[in-house]
Amino acid sequence: MGKFKALRFLFIVQGEGRGHMTQAIALKDELEANGHSVITTLIGTNKNRNIPAFLRKAMQGNVHSFASPSFITDKRSKGIKILKTILYNLCRFALYLRSMRYIDKWMKEKKPDVIINFYDFLPGLYVKFYNPNCQYICIGHQYLAKHPDFPFAGGKVNKWLFQFTNFITSLGATNLIALSYRPYPFFADEKLIVSPPLLRAEIKNLKSESGEFYLAYMVYAGYGQDIIEWHSRNQEVKIECFWNHPDHTEPFQPHPNLTFHPINDKLFLEKLSQCKAYICTAGFESVCEALYLNKQVMMVPVHGQYEQACNALDASQIPTVIHQKNYSLDPLMKLTGSPYKQNLEHKEWIGSGANFIARSIENICAKAVKIEANEDSTFEGLIIGNSQAATN
Repeated sequence: MGKFKALRFLFIVQGEGRGHMTQAIALKDELEANGHSVITTLIGTNKNRNIPAFLRKAMQGNVHSFASPSFITDKRSKGIKILKTILYNLCRFALYLRSMRYIDKWMKEKKPDVIINFYDFLPGLYVKFYNPNCQYICIGHQYLAKHPDFPFAGGKVNKWLFQFTNFITSLGATNLIALSYRPYPFFADEKLIVSPPLLRAEIKNLKSESGEFYLAYMVYAGYGQDIIEWHSRNQEVKIECFWNHPDHTEPFQPHPNLTFHPINDKLFLEKLSQCKAYICTAGFESVCEALYLNKQVMMVPVHGQYEQACNALDASQIPTVIHQKNYSLDPLMKLTGSPYKQNLEHKEWIGSGANFIARSIENICAKAVKIEANEDSTFEGLIIGNSQAATN
């Protein structure tokens, strides 16, 4: 790798779930190891989202929130209500305009070289309306939908809404970095870079063991009742769950072999490294963490969340991943009863994302400076030498 001028980054992170936050942490660590700096992290929140302590700690407390669009769930907190979500966020558009002014305040104060958007809805609109003088790069597994081999779930309207969200978040983007569960064939697109996931150093430092319990993680607490109902008929099976339930801020044990923990990142990683297998909604980051740690996975897409239906189809191309419509553990127990061997090449690929993305960003910025310098090879810019690995 060549030597780069130090770049100043402003991160904007979607606050839904933990995946985008852990991605931001992993990239921050890698960029800082390469001599760059993350000067501020802005996180999109709403009344139901809190900035978790692990994110504040990882970012040295330099985290600030703003109001951002969010999903509306049903009364059981199990599914997404698409029409209500659209109407709710349209009614709050004036608030989101104030959020964009808030983003602009930080931009003028900090003057970053690069904005990195971890799939929050507002930065694309901000870039479109305010036209900041910096690079704008979007990171998220959702952008893999631009690849011709991406498996879409059924439903034309939902597919359009998914692609429209991708379009809005990436308005004015220099490049899209699409995180993937697995390698994809090369696709010639100047803006799209397919990348391994962003795993934190803590994951790579964990020792994986095969314990006697199953681990579950639920973004929406309503799915906890499904686990309780299945477990009432299978109480010999040991399950540890993590959820965000407003009425249970301490561990909750409805049955002797079933424990629900409030969200605790350190404890979650400990349990993930020790579990027999992993059950989750069809998100992205924790599935990649589980695969790296040699865990078999069962994914249950959130009802009404089209993106997760696509994720489940994509991830299930991997032999150790299955997807279901409900939280019956019977198929997973059948899967864990079959011997398998971890694909070490796949593990190595999954673990290479942070370095790959850092080099890709450096090359993007170097290319931008060359263009601004009218292709002058002697420009005094970001890169000295040449690094092709990130773009090959």
